[in-house]
Amino acid sequence: MILVRFHQDREIPMHAIHRTRTAALAVALLGLGLAGCSFHHPTQAERDAKLKQQTADATAAARKNAELIGARARVAAADAERKLNIMASGVKQGWKEGKPAAGRININSADRVQLVRLPGISVRTAERIIAARPYGTSRELVRKHILTQEQYDRISSRVTTD
Repeated sequence: MILVRFHQDREIPMHAIHRTRTAALAVALLGLGLAGCSFHHPTQAERDAKLKQQTADATAAARKNAELIGARARVAAADAERKLNIMASGVKQGWKEGKPAAGRININSADRVQLVRLPGISVRTAERIIAARPYGTSRELVRKHILTQEQYDRISSRVTTD
């Protein structure tokens, strides 16, 4: 017989330990089985009510997210409107003041080197432009027969009289 030493030097046979464990396991399984038999299965009405509540919770969360997204969109739209108004104000100011765009050459004050940098303008043509000053508008380059219409069309966006 196989013996095992257990509490306070008492010896208990192994088969007794196995029987005790088997009995405990049987009681535990029986308890679980009974608990399983008494498990409550929800009725259709309870399942429907649970589904309704889950749907309501999901809808409330979606609404909260939609409100947050809407608020962010309103802020972005207001910022875009503000920037657009600033740009429109700049266009209006530029239109009223008539200041030339950066990089435009004033044909009434440009020197020969600046004029020669324009496409199709030679040193001789630059000297003729300088000699025929002042100009009221850049179109006078054609009217005074300094440039042909074709030459003027090539430089018209790059010159000013202001």
